[in-house]
Amino acid sequence: MSVLPKKARTVQEENRSFNEKWEEDYFVTPTKDKMLCLLCDLTIATLKNATAKRHYENIHKDHKYAKLEGEARKNALAKQKSQKSKQQQTFSIVQEHGNRAIEATYKLLSFLAKEENHIVILKP
Repeated sequence: MSVLPKKARTVQEENRSFNEKWEEDYFVTPTKDKMLCLLCDLTIATLKNATAKRHYENIHKDHKYAKLEGEARKNALAKQKSQKSKQQQTFSIVQEHGNRAIEATYKLLSFLAKEENHIVILKP
């Protein structure tokens, strides 16, 4: 009787979740099923304490926030989260304006095509 090799576990099978303590410890925030470093904008692929800790200690050990403790650290985290939120909102606004411009262009071209008795009707 042969023994089949054990299949590797996937992240979804392990049902990992983000621990709120990691935010203050490592300046990371959850994004879908990954983490985002608030200090360097790098996406950390697995939701594991060891992965977040390794990233923080290897990349940010000399960062200006590394030696902060207590309330000062919480304030620095809040500042980083606020900046990230503003950045994401700005990107969403720019993207929305781009989508509206494309939609308006399609409507105009569709109208012109109908006026010129062309058969082609463009749809977004």
